[in-house]
Amino acid sequence: MLTNTMVTYPYRGAGRPEAAIAIERTMDLLARRLGMDPIELRRRNFIPPDAFPYETPTGRRYDSGNYAAALDLALDTLGYEKWRAERDRRRQDPDALPLGIGVSCYVERSGGETGGLHEFGSLTVHEDGTVTARCGAAPSGQSHETVFPALVAKVLGIEEARVRLIEGDTGEQPEGLGSFASRSAQVAGAMFQHAATLLIDEARARAARLWSVPADQVEWVDGTVVHGSASTGLGDLVRATGPFRVEDRYEAGMAFPFGAHVAVTEVDPELGTVRILQLVAVDDCGVVLDPDVVHGQAFGSAVQGIGQALYEGMAFDDDGVPHLPGGFLDYLLPTFAEIPPIDIKDTCTPGPGTPPGAKGAGESGCIGTPAAIVNAVADALRIADPDLLQMPLTPDSVWRAARASRHEEGAR
Repeated sequence: MLTNTMVTYPYRGAGRPEAAIAIERTMDLLARRLGMDPIELRRRNFIPPDAFPYETPTGRRYDSGNYAAALDLALDTLGYEKWRAERDRRRQDPDALPLGIGVSCYVERSGGETGGLHEFGSLTVHEDGTVTARCGAAPSGQSHETVFPALVAKVLGIEEARVRLIEGDTGEQPEGLGSFASRSAQVAGAMFQHAATLLIDEARARAARLWSVPADQVEWVDGTVVHGSASTGLGDLVRATGPFRVEDRYEAGMAFPFGAHVAVTEVDPELGTVRILQLVAVDDCGVVLDPDVVHGQAFGSAVQGIGQALYEGMAFDDDGVPHLPGGFLDYLLPTFAEIPPIDIKDTCTPGPGTPPGAKGAGESGCIGTPAAIVNAVADALRIADPDLLQMPLTPDSVWRAARASRHEEGAR
């Protein structure tokens, strides 16, 4: 089959939300057919923490995880029992709008594929004691300018203000792979930690030659090389030994972030409208390098997931031409008015594939959130047939699904 209606453009999480939807809708459908709680069914199918690293049937090697911990935190944060009691109460009240609870447990891959898990970088020490960090990755809103200098400064034990970052400049870097696949902290961050370690080793070796002592007798203490009573700062070391630059091409490992998202929705079957009452996103991206940055990534990604679940849809005419009569005014996005209360939480399972232990964080919300919302709407309408709900859940599609569900129940 040939189609020209597959719009292709840079979009985080591309393909994975759809895979998560298929899996998570199937889990709910199976739970309903077995007469089981969908939470319990998921628990029974989690890979236990002591089974990692885990070889999957598709050839992936999941590095680490504690899926149950993420789900437990999500349910506790939501107040699951309270909402379940309210849902059951409404089901007995013919005048109450139906309420549903949806769960989504996802695993994703971050960093890229084999052959693309590397990054080139360098650190240059100047006579004033400052350090210039260079990297091939180019930022697109991930706050590299905050995270990377802080990481280098932490490893070296110096003030963050002494580290300057240069990225994506072909005049400064011989090569670079870029910023995609949630790889910035996992790959480029690991490269900078590695480069900072090389800088420390080189500083100790230079000081050893300067003082004519063995390198293993020279210590590194917060940006200073020390031997007995003698000590030299980075700036003095450059003036005494000449230009100081370390560089390397660092190869990182693949990582598999995961999480559990839970949504509570209220649905008006007569209007087809969906109101998200609460959304909880618990993600595990390993060691968090900057909590504020990761929180912002998770929140923005969850809002993107809301957009995919409820609003964003591309229509085509019979000839495959995009059909938006009002232009992009007809392409809906969630605004501040549509964003529900979102609780962002995290668990920490360090990634063994890189020194910092970080995993990708940028795509979590748009992978886990849509499935949770769709499952919540299906739960509210008590829809068993997954084909009755297809994203985006526009009022028209929800209204039609509600009517079809009623006919289905009536036929039984």
